[in-house]
This record gives sequence, C-alpha cells and structure tokens, in this order.
Amino acid sequence: MESSAMSIDNSEIDSIIMMSASSFNSKQRTNIIGVPSEFSELNLPTFRDVLKYYFYVSDRNKQQTKRQLSYASLSPMIADKIIEIWRKTNIKLINIKSIIRKLNKFIKKYKREVKSITRTNSITEFEKSLNDLFYVAKCSCKKTMPCSCGLIPDHLKMFMIDQHTSRRNTIPEVVLNIVDQQSSQLPESSDPSYRPESAHMNIESEFEFAMPAAKDLSFNKREPYAKRYDAFNFAMMCDRFGISDRVASCLATALFKDIGFTDENGQTIIMDKSKVAREKKKCKETVRRMQQNDSALLAFSFDGRKNDALTRNEVNGKYHPRVQKESHIVILKEPQGKLLGHIKVNAEDSNTKQIQLWEFFMEKKLTLSNLIGVCCDGEPTNTGIENGIIRKFELLLNKPLHWFVCLLHFNELPFRHLFNALENATTSGPRTASGTLMKLLETCEQLPAIPDFEPISLGNMPPAMDNGDEKSLSTDVLYLYRIAKAVSEGLCPEHLASMKPGKMVHSRWLTKASRVLRLYVASSLPSTNLKMLANFIMKVYIPMYFNVKYFNSVVYGSKLLFNFIQSTQFLPQNLREIVNKAIQNNAFFAHTENILLTMLFDERKTVRERAINKIMYYREKLYDPTKLRSYKKNRINFDCTDYMHLVDLDNDDILFEPPFTANIPHDHLLEYINSAEIPMPDPAISSHIQGTERCVQLLTHVSRRVMPQNRDAVMSLTLESRSKVPQIESKKDLRF
Repeated sequence: MESSAMSIDNSEIDSIIMMSASSFNSKQRTNIIGVPSEFSELNLPTFRDVLKYYFYVSDRNKQQTKRQLSYASLSPMIADKIIEIWRKTNIKLINIKSIIRKLNKFIKKYKREVKSITRTNSITEFEKSLNDLFYVAKCSCKKTMPCSCGLIPDHLKMFMIDQHTSRRNTIPEVVLNIVDQQSSQLPESSDPSYRPESAHMNIESEFEFAMPAAKDLSFNKREPYAKRYDAFNFAMMCDRFGISDRVASCLATALFKDIGFTDENGQTIIMDKSKVAREKKKCKETVRRMQQNDSALLAFSFDGRKNDALTRNEVNGKYHPRVQKESHIVILKEPQGKLLGHIKVNAEDSNTKQIQLWEFFMEKKLTLSNLIGVCCDGEPTNTGIENGIIRKFELLLNKPLHWFVCLLHFNELPFRHLFNALENATTSGPRTASGTLMKLLETCEQLPAIPDFEPISLGNMPPAMDNGDEKSLSTDVLYLYRIAKAVSEGLCPEHLASMKPGKMVHSRWLTKASRVLRLYVASSLPSTNLKMLANFIMKVYIPMYFNVKYFNSVVYGSKLLFNFIQSTQFLPQNLREIVNKAIQNNAFFAHTENILLTMLFDERKTVRERAINKIMYYREKLYDPTKLRSYKKNRINFDCTDYMHLVDLDNDDILFEPPFTANIPHDHLLEYINSAEIPMPDPAISSHIQGTERCVQLLTHVSRRVMPQNRDAVMSLTLESRSKVPQIESKKDLRF
C-alpha cells in the first residue's frame, strides 16, 4: 500500500528550522531582559534598559531595511541617547569613545552568555547584574557612598546613591531642583516685565527641559574626535584618485585646521584614518545598494583586457600581496551605460567566457528574459556564427538577439586593410615597423608644416561642434578634429603644427590617422599612397567616426553603414575591392533584423509602413516557434541607393523579425502603420562600446591598487565622481 504522507523539500525544512530558531531566540531574549522598548528617561539607564533599547532599535531597523545591522554599527546611536539622558543631570561624563567601547563589550558579553544555555548559574548571575546602573560618569568613587572626588555636585550625591540602589528619585525632580537653585542665585532685573526662565518651563512636557544659560551649568562636551559629520564626497574623491586612508587623514585634518573647522569646545576636528576608511566603506555600500536596484536588462555590453592585478597569497596563515597578470571582462547595462561589474576570466575561449558571464548575471540576480541585444566589438570570439558568445547566449535563452557590434571598431577595419595593402609593411614591435611611410609617421611631428599643401574636402560631417562640445572630446580625438579642419582649409596653424599627435601604437588607428594627416600637411610632394590614405581618412574615416558619436543609437546603425559604403565610391576599383571585403565580413548592421529596426525609426512614413508589413508577414508566414533562427552574414549590395536595399528584404531565407519588436502585439503594430509620427521610443542603446572600453581602462588602473572584492565599488565611485566633476579646470567645475 502506497504511503499518502506529504513530502517536504529541503527549502521548506530550512525555513521551518529558521522560524523555530528565531522564535526561540526571541522568547529567550524576553525571558532575560523583558520586552524591547525605548529608554524611559525617568531614571538613569541600567544595563537592562540598555539591552531593551538596543533590541528595540535593532528590530525596528530590520523591519525598515530588511537588513540585520551589527551591534557595533548601532552602538554610536545608543551611546548618543545615553549621553542625552545623563546630561540632564549636569554630571561630568567620560568621553563618547569610552562609552561606545563599554557598550560593545557589554553587548558582546550578553551574546556570549546567551549562547551558553546549559550554564544556568552563569546566566542567573548575568541576569542579576542587568539591574546595575550603566555608569558613564567620570567619578570613580564607591557607588554606595557619597562622592568625595568633587566630580559629582553636592546636590546630586544622594541622587546617584539612589540610582545605584532603590531608584526612587527621578531625573525631572533633580532638574527642577537645579533650576530652583539657579533662579535663587540669579540677580533680579530692574525691568518690571522680567520673569525668570523657570516660569516658562513645562516640566511635564515629555521631560524636555530648556535649561537656563548660566556659567555654572556647562554640560559635558564631546571630545574633538567625537563630533559626527559625513564626508561622502571626500571619500569618493579619495577613491577616484587612489589616495590612501593615511594620506587622506593628514590632508583632511590639515585643511580643517587651516579653515578653522572646530568642535563645540573650539578645538580642531581631527579626521583619523579609521574615519576615512569608514566613509569609504559607506560610499561603497551606497553604490552596492544602487546596483541592486537593477534586476532586468534590455541589453548589455562587455569588453575585456589582460592587465596587472593586485592579489594576495596565503603562506602559513599569513597573506602576502603580489601583482600578477589576469584577464578581466567589464559588463555594462544598456542603454544607460551603467557599470554592473567585472569578472576574472579563467580562459580566453568563447565557451568559458559565456559561462562566466551567465554566472555573473545569476549571482547579481539579473533577469535576462527581456534581453533584446548584446553589444561588443567584432572579435571572432564574440561574433562567431556558430560558437561566438552572442550565439551561445541565443542558444541558452532560446531566442534571437540583436548583434550590436561596435561601429567604431568597424570603422577601423577598412582603414587598416587599406593601409596594409598600400604600405605592405611588417611590424617589429608595438610601436615600430618597416616601410617608408611607417618610418615617416613615427617622427611626423618633427617636420614643419608647409603653407601650400593641397586641401582635401571633408566628408559629410554631423552638425558643427562649438567650444563646449570640443571640451568633451579626448585629447587624441580633439587633435584629429583640428588637424582635419586644417587639411580641409588648406592651412595648418602654427600652434597646431607644434602640438604632438598621440603616440604611435599599431593598435591605435585613430592616432595613426592623425599622424597621416600631420605628415600630409608637412609634405610638399606627397606620395600617391599618402594622398590616397589622406583622402580616405578625410572622406570616410573621420566622417564615420563623428557621425557614430553624434547619432549614438543602434536605430541609426544601418543608415550609418550605408553612408560609409557610399563614401568609398571615390576609390579605384582594386582598392575598393579590398575595402568592400572588410565591410562584407564585419557589416553586422546589414542583417535584416537591424535594417528593419532602422526602418521602424525612419522619418519617412512609407519606410516605416514597409518595415511593419515585413514584420507581420514574417509572423504570419515564416515564424516557426519550435526552431531558433540561424544567424547569417547576408551578401551586401554595394551599388544600392538606399540602406533599405543593402540586402534583399524580399528573400524569405534571410528575413527575420527584430527582437526589439518580438513582444509587441499584432494589434499595436497595425496601429503603428497609421501613425504620422514615429510611434515607438528610441531604445537609446549605443552603437559603439567606447564607454565600455573606458571602464576597461579604469579597471586596469584600479586593479593595480585594489583587491578584487572592492574593485567594482571603487570603479562605480570613480564613475560617479566623474559624472559630478568631469573636469577640473576652474572653480565652476567644482560646484557639485
């Protein structure tokens, strides 16, 4: 006979155990100290009162934030409340640091005693001690005898003995006696309208007393280091520029002294290295909480590099820091370009990278159900049709994704192939190579610019930039923009000729383009190859670069690709074939999914209608929910006159619906056809990954000085600081 008993899985058993343990701990706590509550403020607090208030604050914080804070985190707030009660008696107190230390020691002892459930005698003795006064006064005389050291005023000596024993007297009675004594000592005013301060006091209004200002009623003040203040921006800047806790402590304290930042006693505030470390930790925790708010991804971008990284080895129980080479991948959320984090890559193959990326998303609890695309560069590991990272994500999620491959990387590939075909040089290092033109490029900044070089017209550029836009450009890009303007005008200013272009590095094709133009303005009789490269840069490379930066959205991707192809028409047939081959192998925005996406956001209503009709045709005639579409590089029509005709959209074998519209209902698509305006919002996903590359560069600098567990937080703080203070040129830049 089969058993009808219901089975309970492991998660339910764990839940029952946790609830039982929590209930038991709460019951045990109540039996020892009573119900958690606030301080009564009628008497000075006992150890039991302190425990009640500690659990009251801890439970309330847990309900509000869903987090359990340590007692060390709550001790400063509890200490403030204890000091507030004691100060009403005008008794001199020990400093707050000693109070916090005593408080932590007591709570730690309580937790240790509670764990020893079998030690009944020990717990009984501890329970008896809870009725003792939580003593924080400076006086160290015997508690059951009147004070003889003079630290406790005469009129409070019997009150303190009472607080140690029967606790019948209350704080309001003591304060009233102090006020009465002080009123009798104050001289009477000749003004008939004068009334003593005590006449205005309401003794029973929640025990909040307005003490009269008198010389002999000076409350105990905190020590200089006890004044509380936040230094979020200071800590953020320290992490941004890699300033150590010790150096930051010296700088902050010196500044406080110079500007006169003092405490209530007029003494200079001191920021020690522990304060700096705490502020940095708070900044990191704030950043982590912000990152946890993101749960769903529309798209993500990634890029990586091998660099030096700080790590540590354990030898005989001791940790020794060292620097070693590690491969990292940085992941950003799109469309905001927000840093999600980084991972250490164990191997360089696509399978390992894809698995580690997937584990990263699972660890961060990020859902990929709404994912529509992946942004990356054109490296074969990323874009392999069968085994690339993007394709593996498609197979894992069982749905097609947009392949948003960086257009700035695409822009470099035809230039690189053309340069290698014309120069036919071999590299002998990261900065040197054989070949006549390469040798001249290495020292081109040393040549004087000639006044009569032949100008070359600049291709179709985006709207002209003003001075404000120029400031947002990097040094290398700004130099390229200015040297291109000089070549188009046929005149190179002296100050521009004296500037140095970026360093000669074979992997940096932007600086190589700048050097080609700099060599051109210094050549009275430029060679045929130099003229051809200069024309390609002016008519193709530079316009494409700035248009990609200006029209920074994937909805313009196919249109930008078409404009790039059109701008290469001036090349001779043999060179055009070289460029076209590079375009064919890397034109991911010529895929029908990306072309239809661009058509959906076209300004022409007829183009948008055709895109929607194609999508509905695919849904009705071609879509097979049981089969995942295979990605294909379509044959490009290089003689087309519109980006819609880059490939044959009437070919059912290559027609696919954009993942961007996959979740849009059929009825909504029909409504979009009749819309006079563009009906959908731009997803604003970047068509390049330059922001990701900058985060990779940031990770390179951070990895050399920060341990792995803190790198993401330091990077996020640095990016937050850069967003607030992108440049430091004048006072207005620092007003954040």
